[in-house]
Amino acid sequence: MDKEEAQRLKSAIEQTNVDWLRVETIVFNTTKGSYELIGTHRERAPFLFGSQDIWIPLRIGSPREWIRLLIRHRGLPW
Repeated sequence: MDKEEAQRLKSAIEQTNVDWLRVETIVFNTTKGSYELIGTHRERAPFLFGSQDIWIPLRIGSPREWIRLLIRHRGLPW
């Protein structure tokens, strides 16, 4: 993604107002030569005495990855 696209995607994610995703910053990935969003997302993890929510680091490198994440959190098949 170029910088403008990354900024638009960050803004769109913030406007969706989901409680399971936090986008913290935009960084340039020198390996890929593009910008990515850095943040965390919440998932339910099974533990010995039930399940618990945990926050997992996340890198979003394209709008397609954001769509996949939305689908996964809505319980729809890939």
